[in-house]
Parts: sequence; structure tokens; C-alpha cells
Amino acid sequence: MNKRIVIIGAGQGGLTAAAHLAKNGYDVALYERGKRGGISYPWTDVLSKKIFHEAGLDQPPVEQFTAEPAWTFIPPSEKDYIVIPENPASGNVSMNRQALSEHLIRCAERAGAKLFFNSPVSDLLFDGDRVCGIVVSGEKVYADLVIDSSGLLSPFRGKVPDKFGLEAMPRKDGVMSAWRGRFKRKAGSPDPEHKNRLFLRPRGLNGIVWCVLDEDDTVDVLIGQIGGLTVEERDKFLCYLREKCEIMPSEDPFQGRYANICVRYAMPVLVADGYALVGDSSCLTMPIIGCGIDYAVKEGFCLADMIVRGEINSFDANSLWKYNQKIIHDFGSETIGLDILKRALLSAPEKLINGVFGTHIITGELLFDVMRGSTAGALKPKVVFSVLKNLKTILPVVKFLLPALKASGKAKKVAKRIPLLYDSDKITAWKDRYNGFFS
Repeated sequence: MNKRIVIIGAGQGGLTAAAHLAKNGYDVALYERGKRGGISYPWTDVLSKKIFHEAGLDQPPVEQFTAEPAWTFIPPSEKDYIVIPENPASGNVSMNRQALSEHLIRCAERAGAKLFFNSPVSDLLFDGDRVCGIVVSGEKVYADLVIDSSGLLSPFRGKVPDKFGLEAMPRKDGVMSAWRGRFKRKAGSPDPEHKNRLFLRPRGLNGIVWCVLDEDDTVDVLIGQIGGLTVEERDKFLCYLREKCEIMPSEDPFQGRYANICVRYAMPVLVADGYALVGDSSCLTMPIIGCGIDYAVKEGFCLADMIVRGEINSFDANSLWKYNQKIIHDFGSETIGLDILKRALLSAPEKLINGVFGTHIITGELLFDVMRGSTAGALKPKVVFSVLKNLKTILPVVKFLLPALKASGKAKKVAKRIPLLYDSDKITAWKDRYNGFFS
């Protein structure tokens, strides 16, 4: 097999694609600017345990998994809360992101992919309008296909010719600026009733704050806001958590860093001649919780498997569109509706949010489903009865959210109507409708 594929960045999607392609005889080289052992963030996130089997990957050692924890959601009023209990039946687990990256690196290496660390990619190479390689550490590396797995703020999307219609950068309203740190637990503090607390829009913050007591008795803190987070805002909410959470120490964290988290719908166009996006580079994440590990692995495997099975062969935009179409139809249609609902909730008056929490209509089970893209639980008899019982309180909420609920349903339909074949005029018209929900 003489097709050469180059991957930019050791994201989960890029590593998954590298493993599957190399295992099936393709010449795969992956270039990562970071050093081995320092790839990804040094914290845990949730993923589906079955994703490894579905992507043809070895499962990590079970000792690297921990149970997905229970969460307590607290509204702006701080008077009520909703608990999402532990749910082993969900198949979800928590795993350290750096351990996950190392596992995927080993999978790719065992499959025969060549991985180069401390190798920053500075530019794309072009043959006319077609991407034909990369510039890495000053050297030109040519390829039949370049897979961009460099992340949310990829500098390479904007280098692709405009005629393909890729977005250069996500808008600020689709990015959560977050600071995440780890503290030693306050000495002598009692065990909290709720170990994992998430505060929704506390004291005017356009985002979330959480305080988590981990199994190793350290305190995991996240402060995130849509559109930007200043140092002063971070410090303000660290003081807030010290006031609200008895386990928070007065000392500084022993670990902490800023991150940009994708909390938006998937980009509509993911391909160009000789070029394809996977993972955070395509902005395919769950807009409400900002976690995209499962989607990244699915994207990387989907692209690689379509190549292996011969559905994609020439690597031009026309051929790669099959991948683009499937990702948006199957997954992007889930995220676009959720993004609309998320934006509505973030703009809702605090009084409405507090009122809903006070009625206890939203159960932990329902909130769990909604965060992962399912609204079926809202139609259960118990929920419908509770709505009718609290109709006076819930009516203003329904009235406020109704336009977003309608738009969410329409957006999902528009996403599923992505053109089946590559036609630039039809794609432009469809993309305008797809993006139009956020204009």
C-alpha cells in the first residue's frame, strides 16, 4: 500500500486513525509538538468504556478506570440541588487524560504508525488548492492526505483555500475559557455530604464552577466561563469556593492551568482536497459538558475505516465528503440541537432556573440524559405529572424555552439533510442554513 498519510497532533482522534490505518498497511506518520508524557491535560474526564472495542483498540488496564462519580448540581440561588447518582449501567468511566493519550500512543505504535514528538508543524504544503503535506521543524513532509488533529484552535484550518468553506476559528461564544487546578484537601475538614459539586452560573458567572473531592483526597477545581476568563474572575471564584466548600484550603494549588474547552456544535465542513479534520479540530463535542473523547475516537475510526474499506480513495474533497456527511448526519445532528438549548439556558433569567430546581421536576436521571443528548426522559409519566402539578411555576420556563426547543428540533433536521454528494453550491446553501441558527 503506497498511500502516505500524515497526522498533525496526538489528539484522541488522530491517534485512533493512526492505529487503524497503520494496522491495515498504510504509511502513517504523526507529528506532535509536545513531548511524550506531557500530551493532553493532567486531569480525568468521562468516556464510554465500550468505545475502545468499537474502534478496534485494545482496552486500557482496568485499574486505570474509576467509576463515573455522582454529581450535585446547584442553581444560582444555592437553595436547592439535583443529584445525578452513580450509574454503573451507563458504561461510562473516568480516566486520566494523559494516561489515555499514552495508551492510544502505544496502540498506534504497535500497529506500525511512526510517531514523532517535539516536532511542531508550522505550515501546510499545497499543490494548487490541494493540501499535499506539512512543514515540520523546517522540513517539508509530503503526503496523500493530511489529517488535522491539532485541536480546537488549530491554526491550519485558516490556511485551507476559502473555496472549501472551512471555518478558520470558532467564535468566542462556542469556547469556554477555563482554569482547572488541584489542591491539597484542607487539613481536618469533615467529609462533605456531596463530594462532587457543580455550581451553575454562580454570582453572575456565564458558566460553571465545580469543586470535587477525588479518591486520592485531593480537591479538583474548575472555573469556566463562555467567552473568556480573567485572572481576577478566577481569583474571585476561588474565594467563592473557599466560602462554600469546607474541603477547600487557603493554600495555593499544587497544579493548575488554563484551557480552552469546545462547547459548541460541530463545524459543518470538515474536509478539503487532501485534508480532513478530526477531534476538537472539528469542534465535535457535547456542547453542555464540553467533553469530546468519545466523539474524537469515533471520528478518527470512521475516517480511517472508510479509507481502509475503499469508500474514500482519492483523498480529494469529493471523496472525503462521504466522511463529512456521515459525521454530521450521525453525530453533528445531536450536538447542534444541544448547543441551542445550552445557549438558551445560559441566557435564562436566574429566577426561572431557580424555580425549576425548586419544583424538583428535573430529576438526576433526566438531567443525565439531557447532558448526553437524549430528551426522551422528559416524556415519562412521572415527569409529565410533576409538570402538571407545578404548572404555574413551569409555564414561564416553557414559554422562555419554547423557541429554543423548536429551533433545536429544526436544527437537527437541517443537520441530517446534509448533502449526500459533494456539490459546492448545495453545500454552501446547506451550511448557511446550518450556521443560521447561531447568526
